[in-house]
Amino acid sequence: MTHAVKPITLFCFHHAGGSGRYFRAWSQLLPAHWRVVCPDLPGRGDKLAMAGCRDWSELTAQLLSELDQCQTPFAFFGHSLGARVAFELALALQKSGQPLPLWLGVSACRAPSLPSRTQVHTLADEPLAEQLQRLQQFPAQRLTHPEVRQRLLAQVRDDFYLAECAPLRKPSPLACALSVFSATDDEIVNTTELTPWQDFSHFSLCSHQYAGRHFYLEEHSAEVCAQIDHDISAVIAQTRQRPNQGTLQGVNHGV
Repeated sequence: MTHAVKPITLFCFHHAGGSGRYFRAWSQLLPAHWRVVCPDLPGRGDKLAMAGCRDWSELTAQLLSELDQCQTPFAFFGHSLGARVAFELALALQKSGQPLPLWLGVSACRAPSLPSRTQVHTLADEPLAEQLQRLQQFPAQRLTHPEVRQRLLAQVRDDFYLAECAPLRKPSPLACALSVFSATDDEIVNTTELTPWQDFSHFSLCSHQYAGRHFYLEEHSAEVCAQIDHDISAVIAQTRQRPNQGTLQGVNHGV
């Protein structure tokens, strides 16, 4: 039986200190009938005039109001802090009895049941700037201009506060498929911090690993987008076969 191709909206959530522009090329790498939406966190992009946010309830409520405008089946993908944002949104939707994303993809992010091993948000300006340089998070020249430096460091502190002081969540399985993406040499998140994600979905966990460091997406965008397409397409196919049940079998992506 031939099924009509339905549009899908993929919401992509960026890392600490980043913006939605991080995913600007993905619309060219994903299926043409997909709509790729990359919300900015407060204080950047189209929300530049907004003050930074350190409150998870406030942030979640704000982003959920943007999701209300989505009229198509949707999925979430997030990298680092963005993965936790995507999870918190899915959790809020489930708790309120609203439709969940078809699929949740989390990248380079520890499981919500684990505390942070770092306190980057407490660093003074110079150590914080040095840490960002080590992570290759910003071009060096962006941290040399005094006004730009001050704004970026304040933004990064707010974002790292969210990431490092996020509420600990007891395993509460989401009724949507979950895929975990990681890098072989991630200097922020280790493998043991990814394993507990398996407790946060009713579906079998899919795991995909790529060569590289924390920002491996920059080197593997095409491969990751192809995997996202594969995982979401598998969810859709299995939903058609078994409307009331079904699992997405875990797959390990070779490095």
